[in-house]
Parts: sequence; structure tokens; C-alpha cells
Amino acid sequence: MAFAVDTRPQRASGNRKSGGGFKLFGSTGKTSSGGLHGAMLDVLPVNVLGCDPNTFIITYANQKSVDTLRQLEHLLPAGVTADNIVGQSIDVFHKKPQYQRGLLSDPAKNLPHSAIIRLGPELLELHVSAVHTANGGLAMLMLSWTVVTERERLKRMVDSMPINV
Repeated sequence: MAFAVDTRPQRASGNRKSGGGFKLFGSTGKTSSGGLHGAMLDVLPVNVLGCDPNTFIITYANQKSVDTLRQLEHLLPAGVTADNIVGQSIDVFHKKPQYQRGLLSDPAKNLPHSAIIRLGPELLELHVSAVHTANGGLAMLMLSWTVVTERERLKRMVDSMPINV
């Protein structure tokens, strides 16, 4: 089934504002299960952010992202919090935002894209994918991300161990 995406601002379940949120529409144009797909994203045990591909404004943060960002707030740029991440430009996270904008501006060539970045002492693994409308247009950019500091520390430790043969 093909899906179209409505990226107009919406509220998630409860009173927590998820910002842009989005509804998925089946090929018939009807809302799938009254926003069920958006609700599914909100309960995923994975950090998910959505971004407008034209403005590079974060339009969606699932609950897991908000919870994880709360633990990292002391490392976020000044004025950025877990509760106001929706509505922020992705530029606030980059020293040279033109590089990321260039990468994300050509999703057919550059996405999906994965990277490990540093946020203070923490390492974050990022996976960016394009979300398309039913007719193939670019609806949004989706970022799934994980804090991988400990995994990468252990990997470096194992990689530096002598090999016994």
C-alpha cells in the first residue's frame, strides 16, 4: 500500500505537543486508522524525529526522543530543550549547516544516510531516510537515532586488544 503524508502540525495523544506530527494516508486518501500510524511512532522504543525537507525545521519528535533528549539537555545548544525541539532548525546542531543542508537537499542521491556524531562526550548514531508521498514527492525527512557512546567505547577496547593465536 502506498502512503501519503500530511505534515501539518498536530497534537499527539495526551496533552504533550509533538509538533508537526503527521498522518499517513492510504492510497484511497483516507486517514489510516485515525492517525494510528502516528500513534505507533509515538510508542516506538526508538528515537524518531521528523524534519521538513524545505525548511529543515524539526516537525515531529516521538516520546522516546523527548525522553532521551531530556537526559541530554545539558549538552544541547543554548535555548534548545527536549520540550522545544519541535520547531527548531536542524542548523542549531551543526557548525557548518550548509554541509547537512546540501546532503539532505538531494535525497535521491544521498539518502538513506548514516553517521555517528559527537554531542559533547556522547556519541549518537543517526539514520536519515526520506518519507515520500503516494505520488513520489518528498514529504519529510525522518531521523532515527541512538546514543551509542558505551557501545563505541567497548568496540574501541575490543579492537585494541591483542589477538591471541
